[in-house]
Amino acid sequence: MSQILIPVLIVVVVILVFSVYKFRKRRQTNENNASPDVKLVFLGTPPHVEDIIVSDQLPWSQKVKLECKISGYSNRDRPSVTWYKQEQGDLQPVTLNSSEIYEIQELRYEIQDANTYSCTACLIISQSLSSEQPIEVICRVEHPRPEQPIETQTESLQVMAKYAQTVAEDPVMRPSESERPPGPAKVKKTKHKLEKAQDSTPEVIYQGKTVAALELNVPSSHRARMGSDTLIPCMFTVEEPPVDPKLFAVFWYFQGKEILNYNNIVTSNNPAFSIDTARALTGDASLSISGVRVSDGGIYNCSILYSPERKEKEVSLFVQAPPEITITGRLAVINKESILSSSITGFYPVDIDIKWFREGETLNNYTVSTPQKNQRGTFSVNTTVTIIPTEEDKTRTFSFRVQHESLSGPRYKYFPLEYKSIGNYSNKS
Repeated sequence: MSQILIPVLIVVVVILVFSVYKFRKRRQTNENNASPDVKLVFLGTPPHVEDIIVSDQLPWSQKVKLECKISGYSNRDRPSVTWYKQEQGDLQPVTLNSSEIYEIQELRYEIQDANTYSCTACLIISQSLSSEQPIEVICRVEHPRPEQPIETQTESLQVMAKYAQTVAEDPVMRPSESERPPGPAKVKKTKHKLEKAQDSTPEVIYQGKTVAALELNVPSSHRARMGSDTLIPCMFTVEEPPVDPKLFAVFWYFQGKEILNYNNIVTSNNPAFSIDTARALTGDASLSISGVRVSDGGIYNCSILYSPERKEKEVSLFVQAPPEITITGRLAVINKESILSSSITGFYPVDIDIKWFREGETLNNYTVSTPQKNQRGTFSVNTTVTIIPTEEDKTRTFSFRVQHESLSGPRYKYFPLEYKSIGNYSNKS
């Protein structure tokens, strides 16, 4: 019996030793073939940066908050924000840091949904800026997706003066009596009598220059965002401020029809139109429009009467509404013709530029529908692009870009494809 067991035990031991040897050899081979540099990197979802909404006329001696809203990114990679300003004539923008004039607040982070987050960057501008020149404020957002920073900026911002101090064509500073330096400042006075047409126009002689008694300073054009409150500027100077209410009246016209007048009291046929009567007596007869509509766009005339003189200037109001982008179709089937679709709504005016991209490469096989006008006067279009997805597209990001005059820069919408089998394919998401 023992003669039989001994050979069997020897065979079992040999088999066990050989199995252990093979196991160790296979594990060593796998470890040698494995690359230590291979890592799984989650790049995250790129953020969407909204436009900065602010009036292009900043009030004197009041704080103004500019908000840059960022949304749709993954929490793994939080964006960083830098604020810049650029004055007229500057070749490069200047980085802003917190100071007496500029206050940069910390980013406020919020949960958007289960997978994405949002935050808001705030810049508070105090007093009258550091320059009387118009400036543009830029918010630059940096994030791993996309590789290039995303920027949004304001239109030119101008601080509104305490009262009008300049004359349009030949600016001459007109200080008050307490500020006027001793010297050759002389006032050539003429009685204000309406019945005497031969009376010459009152004028001021100051520092060797002649300035008419009534001058208007009105821009040729003004832009406003639909739904916002806006102020159409109309500044003026008179011979001897403050304005004498007995000689003074303001008239505003839209498309040739009177919409407001101020002669001791304000009269208007539309509650959306108003003026600040206190500021009007200091040289600011700007027209305030609340809740701007598309139909408010057109030609306005500001007319100032300061007896016996009356002057009028024209300003064109351009109403703008930014587009909203919705990806309506992103389902795809590998190696089969698939259609991606998007709708762009709520924009004004009608001209808009649309492009599709795959990892930055332009997709040219797209269509855009005829713009449709809705009851609010804004427009909408639908667009599609036809692709044949490959396996490589599973790791690629597709994007959609819109350019419109209401935007400070291009607006992008980033998205991945969603894949379905041929039997379950329907292009809806």
